[in-house]
Amino acid sequence: MGSLLSEKGVDVVITVVDNNSSDGTVAMVRKKFPQVNLVASRKNLGFSAANNLALKGSRSKYALLLNPDTKVLPGAIKKMVDYMEANGELGALGPKLLNPDGSLQYSARTFP
Repeated sequence: MGSLLSEKGVDVVITVVDNNSSDGTVAMVRKKFPQVNLVASRKNLGFSAANNLALKGSRSKYALLLNPDTKVLPGAIKKMVDYMEANGELGALGPKLLNPDGSLQYSARTFP
């Protein structure tokens, strides 16, 4: 989350949904990232339903849904926002995904 919060040139609002974990995640997020919106679910909703819960209260123009282990490279969010702003006809954008070894992770599919 630190890399997201330090993103330059864009306002970033972070919402974390904890899916009823028992590993201390809720306490850690509250302590280390008090500026983050934290939703502590009473049950494990699954990834998709947790994303829907995070989006439910969002007032942001754009949303980026991330897995817990995602690393966001510096400048990536600004680059995506700039691209969306320059191409107003787009309804969705998928960033380039890299595997831990730096190789390309293929994720492109037709939309919808």
